Amino acid sequence: MLRLFTKDPSGGVVERTLQAADEMPVTGWRWLDVAEPTTDEIFSVSRTLGLDALVVEDIVEPTLAPKLDDHGDFVFVVMHEVGLDDHRLTTHELDAVLFPELMVTFHTEHLPALEWVASTAAGMPLMAEGGPDRMLARLAEAVIRRYLPIVDEMEERAEDLEERAIMADPSVVSEVLALRRDAVTLRRVLAPQRDAAAEISRADHRVITDRARRRFADVVDTAATAADSLDSARLMLGSILETYRGAVAERTNEATQTLTVFAAILLPLSLITGVYGMNFDRMPELAWRWGYYGVLGAMAVLAVGLWLYFARRGFVGSPRLRRVPVALARGLGRGARNVAGLATAPVNLVAKGFRRGGRDESSGESATPP
Repeated sequence: MLRLFTKDPSGGVVERTLQAADEMPVTGWRWLDVAEPTTDEIFSVSRTLGLDALVVEDIVEPTLAPKLDDHGDFVFVVMHEVGLDDHRLTTHELDAVLFPELMVTFHTEHLPALEWVASTAAGMPLMAEGGPDRMLARLAEAVIRRYLPIVDEMEERAEDLEERAIMADPSVVSEVLALRRDAVTLRRVLAPQRDAAAEISRADHRVITDRARRRFADVVDTAATAADSLDSARLMLGSILETYRGAVAERTNEATQTLTVFAAILLPLSLITGVYGMNFDRMPELAWRWGYYGVLGAMAVLAVGLWLYFARRGFVGSPRLRRVPVALARGLGRGARNVAGLATAPVNLVAKGFRRGGRDESSGESATPP
């Protein structure tokens, strides 16, 4: 679809649809937007504008990184707009060809930044002041500003992942890797776009005026802000992985230490049971009447002693023996109350029955007429 934006005598922007590029006026302020073009439409517009074969090839084939090419009579700029699709980063290419009085944009997908500039220029004539070069600068600034909320969202997700990494959440690793991949993609398109804007703001191009260069300097500042925030998010993602590994290692050490303590406690008990499990006829303790209970008691004392020893060394948590008498007293009190309630339940039922019968008789006498 070919959309042509021109200025009316009052300075407002007027939009109309063209069937072919040769229907466009020859002079005056013009912006031709070629949306979702086919290859034949690209070739047709390129022949009408007299574009170089390399430029046509860049328009037809997707360009991996933004760039700027100065061809003397016109400037060719490749930009990348970014967006989020279900929390996944997506990039969309925008190609722009700038002549002294004409700007032509090519894009295969819907671009919110371009649509915002077009609708704002239609409703606000001040937005279309100057030549097409200043409109290109406004478009580049709108494209760059789309990076800022995405970088902010990446920082918010990184902060959330940092809290979950402290808790050793296993899903943190996959989400961090996905965010790092998005950060790399964002950096790959943001840095060349900033360099291209910086080149326009510094160099002297025939089709770009001083006012437009100053606006491109603002684009460079915005891109630098987004790049700094992106670098901070990438550093935070790296520290999140280290935090997660540290939390997992700490939990593993705690589990290993606890299992080691239990194994150390059970080892002497297994030794005792192994000794007394040997099938020998003449073992002194086998004839002892209280031998079984004595060995069980010795094993219990040994286990408790080892637990207290490891707790004192700080290997495991110390048992809270002070709470045992209080819990035992509360349990005995509740048991006594339950037993007392069961013992007095028949008496309470009989008394309740007598009270209910007395109320029925009194209510019946009051209901009888005198």
